[in-house]
Amino acid sequence: MSRGISKKMEPSLAYRQVIRIAKRDSAWVYYVLEAQEGIVSYSTLKRDESESPLTPQGESTCDLELTIPVGFLAQVQEILEHLRRGGVWIFELDRPKPESSFA
Repeated sequence: MSRGISKKMEPSLAYRQVIRIAKRDSAWVYYVLEAQEGIVSYSTLKRDESESPLTPQGESTCDLELTIPVGFLAQVQEILEHLRRGGVWIFELDRPKPESSFA
């Protein structure tokens, strides 16, 4: 009897979250996220040129969409909190939302 992959397998679940960061911190945030190897991926979101939100200090920002595998949500939230404590300005545009990756 063969133990092949079932076509009825549930898709892998991931969380999606959008955060806003200060552009001055973007290279460091990208470096930290990439160093995590597999627990989070990110995409920089394009914005309309007329939209340019600033930090409370008046600095330019960029938005990142994070994709977090279901088992790593707490760890990624810890990393974001550690970055904040280190002085990185991070604003959560939304809370992590479950969604099917690979759907």
